[in-house]
Amino acid sequence: ALLGASEGGRWPVLCDGSSCAAHLKQAAAARSLKVYEPFEFIKKFLLPHLKITPTTEPVALHLTCSSHKMGLDSVAASVMSALAPGFYSPVGVTCCGFAGDRGMSLPELNRSALRCLGTELRQKGCTYGVSSNQPCEIGLSFHSGVPYRSVLHLLDQVSQE
Repeated sequence: ALLGASEGGRWPVLCDGSSCAAHLKQAAAARSLKVYEPFEFIKKFLLPHLKITPTTEPVALHLTCSSHKMGLDSVAASVMSALAPGFYSPVGVTCCGFAGDRGMSLPELNRSALRCLGTELRQKGCTYGVSSNQPCEIGLSFHSGVPYRSVLHLLDQVSQE
């Protein structure tokens, strides 16, 4: 289906979940499909064409395990610098502990990984957080008390054509 929709790889494919994008990239490479996760897609295809009025609010960034493994730390930082220059990456959280969907059946994984997040975000004044994977965003929101959404939502808030 993606091969047809992208006209044989002519058009890039955006996968809104980093962990899914990581798996799709491996499968798609053999078929000449170009698959991007949100931070990559924003940096390569959207930022050059949008007028951005960055938010002045401190926004928390959670870079997913898959994003780290794909080497996207600097890409995400570059995007966040454009959208929310005062963004904050929590020091005490390198993994949300959701582990795909395991956080649904083993909530103690998620609770343990994020036990200090709420306090850390409140100390930094963060009232909003972004990531690039919905299961992570569910756990991050629930355990921190701070709403996390896709970085694509933040882009929509701060951009104009």
